[in-house]
Amino acid sequence: MVAMVCVIWLSSIGSPFLLVVAAWRGWMVTVAVLVALFALAHLPLLRHWPACCAAFRWAFNRAFASVTVRFEPGAAPGSSPNTLYAVHPHGIFCMGFIHLVLHPAMREVTFCFSSFLYNSPLFLILSKLVGRPSPADKGAMTALMSAGKDLCLTPGGFEEATLTSGGTAERVYVLRRKGFVKYCLEHGLSICPCFAFGEKHLYSNLQGGWRLRLQLNGYGVPTVVGNVGRWWWCPLAPRPKPMLVVVGAPLTLERTPTPTAEEVAAAHEQYVKALTGLFERHKLDAYGEEARGLNLEVW
Repeated sequence: MVAMVCVIWLSSIGSPFLLVVAAWRGWMVTVAVLVALFALAHLPLLRHWPACCAAFRWAFNRAFASVTVRFEPGAAPGSSPNTLYAVHPHGIFCMGFIHLVLHPAMREVTFCFSSFLYNSPLFLILSKLVGRPSPADKGAMTALMSAGKDLCLTPGGFEEATLTSGGTAERVYVLRRKGFVKYCLEHGLSICPCFAFGEKHLYSNLQGGWRLRLQLNGYGVPTVVGNVGRWWWCPLAPRPKPMLVVVGAPLTLERTPTPTAEEVAAAHEQYVKALTGLFERHKLDAYGEEARGLNLEVW
């Protein structure tokens, strides 16, 4: 099941190119299927199906040694109005993010991800069946914030996936990610930092060459290299490692409709401190002796 989700993720990236090639080569059956899937994905009747969500949650839990989702006091949805859940690290396939999507407590939270993936029919159909998806662009996110909705996203994006260590260092990419903090200030949302312990253990990822790889990420090009999961013959299946996803206590921000650059920077600094504190509070519980001397690298 987990490998299937990864296949859908990868095939969704290629679906626009397949549509162009199919139209150019005259493969009209393929074109018709892709168009039908696109229409199905955007039907208003296609929405969250609890039974489907429960089936995926069962399958995902079996794919890992153990899965625990923990909420610090005041962090559970409904504890405080208007909250954004920021999940780190992105990892290769966002498994921590997916575990939150599938958690019953997060049922009313809107999950925001790449607009490219959102507009890919297979991925959108799956996302609508198990949760409440939305593109992670400014217009969509600020509209949800204005409507008083709770949101969840992975601020680190492709850059954080690139930095995934494959089992050594623990890294997040957030120093240049201030936009989500600015939106929260403008609309008066609290921010709950979330950390997926064990995400780094699920896949290998070649290290180094950061400058070029991060530059390519800026153009929307993923640069994960040599990622292999559980088996060499099925690299998309994650290693059966334990995962602990912790949702941190909310960082309350005072609503500031037109925040200055200094105010955004100050709020962003508070967020980084809250994220680092969350990591330090739970690393021993998550990693045991491996956590001795392990610090969070903030890029």
